[in-house]
Amino acid sequence: MNSTPTFATPTITIKVPLVAIEDAGLVNHALSLQSAPGVKFVAQPSNISLDAHEGGYVAPGGVGLGGVVDAAVAAAPAAALVADFGRAGHVLPLANLGQLPWDEGVGQCGSKATSCAVLSALALDPNAGFNAPPGAVIPFGSMEHAALAMGVGDRLKALIDRLEQVVNDPSETAAACVECQALVKQLRPSNEAMHALSQSFAPGAKVMVRSSGNAEDLAGLSAAGLYDSVSNVDPSRIDVLGQAVADVWASLYTPRAVGSRAAAGVGQRGAAMAVLVQQMLVPEVSFILMTRHPMTNDPNVAYAELALGHGETLASGSVRGTPWRVSMDRQNPGSAQVHAVSSFGSALVPDVDGDGTLKSATVNCASHWLTVDDQKRAQLAGRLVNAGGFIESRLGGNAGPGGSPLPQDVEGCLTPDGALWIVQARPQP
Repeated sequence: MNSTPTFATPTITIKVPLVAIEDAGLVNHALSLQSAPGVKFVAQPSNISLDAHEGGYVAPGGVGLGGVVDAAVAAAPAAALVADFGRAGHVLPLANLGQLPWDEGVGQCGSKATSCAVLSALALDPNAGFNAPPGAVIPFGSMEHAALAMGVGDRLKALIDRLEQVVNDPSETAAACVECQALVKQLRPSNEAMHALSQSFAPGAKVMVRSSGNAEDLAGLSAAGLYDSVSNVDPSRIDVLGQAVADVWASLYTPRAVGSRAAAGVGQRGAAMAVLVQQMLVPEVSFILMTRHPMTNDPNVAYAELALGHGETLASGSVRGTPWRVSMDRQNPGSAQVHAVSSFGSALVPDVDGDGTLKSATVNCASHWLTVDDQKRAQLAGRLVNAGGFIESRLGGNAGPGGSPLPQDVEGCLTPDGALWIVQARPQP
């Protein structure tokens, strides 16, 4: 186990668009292309086209994206992302993680958890304009530590080695993933760690159990939505909390996650997963905010998508409908252009049992203030622009064109008391 908190950033950047298609004809057309050697996909605000394409797509550097991982990937030595296992088996409060140097925090707990710890610190600044939920992290190496304690450490290592070897064979990869996930889902942190994690939250609180991998939330390797999160967990129910942690660990080895890492040149042996546990909020409105407009690339225009209820409505696509879509002038906070009004007929809200599930509640977006109250909507737009700019200036570094900060992909919510909460920020794809 290597305790050096250094990361090797992959040199190949592959950007994969995520587009929700509701047109039945286009869906059927997409299904008809499953046997094609590749597809050419063009997504624009006004049009989506999808056509068969010979030879698949070849990214810079010769990495192909066809029905299987390209032979160039399989033949090339995979880049490993190295994690620091020095705190394996322990629980690290976000407040403590936020006190560590950035590289050390990322080495132990990943970029997502470390950025959340930094957000917690930034939220204390009176100019921030947002709050951040408290939490704790189970650091890198804890899954491997649990496997050793259960006597299956060698078995887990052998399965990961197998994943590395069969990455160019989809059927073999899928079979290895099934075995690997089944094993990992049986693992649990130690009793001491579970009790420390449970006691990190006030009585009656519910938590989100989230991924924080060493191959996610990196510039050029976002992996947004690739790994699992478990919502609405009662941290006092140790059995439910332990299962949620194991489910997040196991999401490191889904076929989609394994294939995505292989396509980016990242070794399976080097992939590691920390688990971020944060107090869960009960939102009135959830949002995803891009500090640079994702369709026009205009750095002076921010863009947000909003939905009622829990943010899973936006992230998972499990609820049919469209969100509010709003463009905001960063030079004139409060100036907002509404491109679409939400058509969601239901929202996801926490179940009272705290068993990791959300339930559906009927909503009427047409009469909500986001639709009918221009002044209140403009006030929220101004708050989003200010919070996004503050986060970008603190987390974005100076790596953009002309030394400008990297734009940020920000997730958060507005609670019924009017408080603005930020739960995550990552470099914008």
